[in-house]
Amino acid sequence: MVLIGLFYALVHNPFGRFVEPDAFDGYLGLIARVTGGILDLLGQGTSVHGTIVESPEYSMRVVRGCDAIEPIAAFVAAVLASPISFWTKLPGILAGAVALSFLNLIRLVTLFLVGVYAPSAVDFVHFDVWQAAFIVLAICFWAVWVQWATRHLSAARAEAG
Repeated sequence: MVLIGLFYALVHNPFGRFVEPDAFDGYLGLIARVTGGILDLLGQGTSVHGTIVESPEYSMRVVRGCDAIEPIAAFVAAVLASPISFWTKLPGILAGAVALSFLNLIRLVTLFLVGVYAPSAVDFVHFDVWQAAFIVLAICFWAVWVQWATRHLSAARAEAG
């Protein structure tokens, strides 16, 4: 809880931000460009302007909250809070952050496609399906990491003794 509290204090502190909202614009633009590229591979004919991904059928803006930072922070905090050496935590942190980032791209692509083909379902898919899914996925990734770390430590102990 302390690690998550620190994350929110640094990123979302209303009394004086350590991380300005504009600091995320380049990162959000990158996410928009990658999302647009994937959509183009799927034949959507998108264009990207800053953080906006658009086609003749639909347009969406990638904003804070569309970046998977919160689920990644929750996953990293859970891993860091585990009583295991940092060097055992590091592969899990990296793998989990990459996996959640990749799944976020899938989320953005599906939201765009829902916007094109079923626009009335966008809010439901965005707020009810994907937000819940990301919470569950972050917990599942942590549980998988715990299993891996436990096996890793057991194997290391067996070798040592």
